[in-house]
Amino acid sequence: FVTRRSCPPVHDSDVSGKCRGLLEQAFSVVDNAAVDTVVIAAAWNRYVVFESDNREKAFEDLAATIRTFVARGIAVYLILPTPRGEAFDPAHLVQRSIRDFGFRVRRQVDRADVVANVKEIDSRLRAIADSAGAKVIDPVDYLCNASDCPTLANDGMPVYTDNSHLRPAFVREHVTFLDALLLEKLPL
Repeated sequence: FVTRRSCPPVHDSDVSGKCRGLLEQAFSVVDNAAVDTVVIAAAWNRYVVFESDNREKAFEDLAATIRTFVARGIAVYLILPTPRGEAFDPAHLVQRSIRDFGFRVRRQVDRADVVANVKEIDSRLRAIADSAGAKVIDPVDYLCNASDCPTLANDGMPVYTDNSHLRPAFVREHVTFLDALLLEKLPL
């Protein structure tokens, strides 16, 4: 794992310099280990660089990184954005009603709204993966059903801890989109 908080997997993504060297570290890990698979994931729809005037450079850098790994014979998987937004935030799940002095709990968000929220970045990432030779994994396909995305798990607890982070207990039980990759690589 090569990761750094708030650092997308592209060069020159921040002005503070805290992300400097992250990709070089990833290439070093690949060079010094028997790595045959790379999974690239990020909170794509939260990074300013993908919404700034430098977005084209950032997308081109991501594509170049993928192409470099693929040229080395490495299988690359690109993880698309997970659903996020105020509608998933536990602080906004309960709505009070003055009419009957009760409350209502939002139990799901329309999948169409979730897809619309990430459509622009999602389609761009899919195009990059397709042109650079990566396989795409879409968390929405695993976290949502055909019509909606739940805000509450089977145990009645929120799926998220805030508007963008999945609850660890939910992840352990329900987030399976990397299982096949990890289980295939783990020694028995």
